[in-house]
Amino acid sequence: MPSFALPASNDLAEEVLRGEIFTEAISPFDGKEINSWEYSLSTKKIDSNPFAPQLNKNIRNLIFLLQLRLLLKTLTFQ
Repeated sequence: MPSFALPASNDLAEEVLRGEIFTEAISPFDGKEINSWEYSLSTKKIDSNPFAPQLNKNIRNLIFLLQLRLLLKTLTFQ
């Protein structure tokens, strides 16, 4: 008598799908498709950058004001 609780014989196990090796990726710089070697080089390049990206002074000020607004809204319960 066949067992209905088992997955189909042609169904891939979740462990196999999680261990899949990706050979194509998308560049974080320009969004083009690149291979895995180029992707690993670009992530190393990003991680090795000692300087954080600098934002415009007006944008930093706007972010600060939005965070302050969120804090005030939280404190006033609105």
